[in-house]
Amino acid sequence: MSDSPGSSADDLLLRLVAERDVMATLQRYAQCIDYGDVDGWVDCFTADGVFEILLRRPEGFEPWGLYEGAAALTGFARSHTHAPDAWHKHVLSGSIVEVSDSGTGDEATVASTFARVDHGESGPYIRAFGRYTDHLVRSDDGRWRISRRRAEIESMAAGALPHRVADGPETTR
Repeated sequence: MSDSPGSSADDLLLRLVAERDVMATLQRYAQCIDYGDVDGWVDCFTADGVFEILLRRPEGFEPWGLYEGAAALTGFARSHTHAPDAWHKHVLSGSIVEVSDSGTGDEATVASTFARVDHGESGPYIRAFGRYTDHLVRSDDGRWRISRRRAEIESMAAGALPHRVADGPETTR
């Protein structure tokens, strides 16, 4: 029943609950951004949370956006497309969750594959895919929140980049 020598069933249960709660935050993030719940999306982050977006180029990843703190995160979420004006889904898979101290700690890291599926004229298509790397902390209210998210966009559909990419990365604090 245990995954390592000396682990108790209680330790295993604590770790599994922490992993489940971490994943609930990441799923809440996707639901909120897809349906325009700005407050809910921002609440997935700590008050000083950081969201960094990078685009893969032949020479490596280049910065596209950096949003630090609740005000900047709110601005990002308000400007993001969402239902019913634009139908898309942020989909996570293959998430690897590492919780500190076998689930009793207050920090976690997660690496996930993501895809954004959009509605197109001829049906759904994958607009972008890549990897999220996250650092989360357990807040005083017991909820896990993202303190730093790095979105590495590895590929995007032709014409999918917003115009501001040509003007350079966006940074707000």
